[in-house]
Amino acid sequence: MRLGLIGFGNVGKDFARLLVGSNSIHCVVAIIASRGGVMGNGVGNCMDRDEIMNYVNKGIYNGTGGINIDDLISANIDVAVVSIPPNYGSGEPNLGIYRKLLSNGISIITADKTGLALDFSGLLKLANDNDAQIRYRATVMAGTPAIDLVRGLRGRSVRDIKAVLNATTNFVLTKIEGGSSSRDAIDLAVKGKLAEPDPRIDLDGWDAGAKLVILANELGFKSTLRDVKLTGFNVNEDDVRRAIKEGKRFKQVAWADFLKGRLTVSIIPVNNDSILASVNGNYNAIEISVGDDMITLRGPAGPSRTTAEVLMTDLMEIQAIKRSR
Repeated sequence: MRLGLIGFGNVGKDFARLLVGSNSIHCVVAIIASRGGVMGNGVGNCMDRDEIMNYVNKGIYNGTGGINIDDLISANIDVAVVSIPPNYGSGEPNLGIYRKLLSNGISIITADKTGLALDFSGLLKLANDNDAQIRYRATVMAGTPAIDLVRGLRGRSVRDIKAVLNATTNFVLTKIEGGSSSRDAIDLAVKGKLAEPDPRIDLDGWDAGAKLVILANELGFKSTLRDVKLTGFNVNEDDVRRAIKEGKRFKQVAWADFLKGRLTVSIIPVNNDSILASVNGNYNAIEISVGDDMITLRGPAGPSRTTAEVLMTDLMEIQAIKRSR
């Protein structure tokens, strides 16, 4: 299949490394990065492995005069692999990219939550109408198959989902438990590249809310990020430390209450016997109430190599569908 890579940060580069090291035959036609874009042999031919690795090692720096989405479409790619930063404000350019690709029958594999969080139903309909696929396992708990778990519960009496889905907030709260101030903990997260340059995306619940919306839509609960009530990072440091002595931990909990039709993300105390209290750092956890039963899942969300591997899983699925037709 002919591929276009959109986004060439850590995840995009790790995905390129996987492609180069795999036995599968895929043709990388083009790569679009934040600082430019390139096409194979300059005219959309397949890049060879050395060419791809040269871009992985040295980056792509040809300014804004490089290629764009229209060039990818003209190059007749089959699949776009997207790993660009989110934009939950306007949704652009992310939403425009998804809509243009799908409208032209190009399938998408993505680690970016923006499009699905803001227009899940619309993008899936656009894909279906144009005989394209959209795969997004890497958007939620990338290193752990949360999407597959929730997808397998369609049609069952799921009452609610409670989940800890953001590694940055995990890190910051753990540091506060250990005596750090909120400000110092947040600064450490930014300096260590555990958070976005603007950490509010993580701390105020936008990231977790986007993931919750994707899980809810998987179960047929039509919603967008605009429907999620976000309470922000409103924690008292003394309360966080006091909770430890009371057998609790403060966690950023994303909660979909399907009985009340409510989606929320807030930082609340969680009992230590809950799986939600057990996760730190890059680990996430999810509790799903199904009838009178509880289903739980705990595992890693990343790092970038793991996210890239999940993108590869989605690529293999699209390839299998293509071969079966």
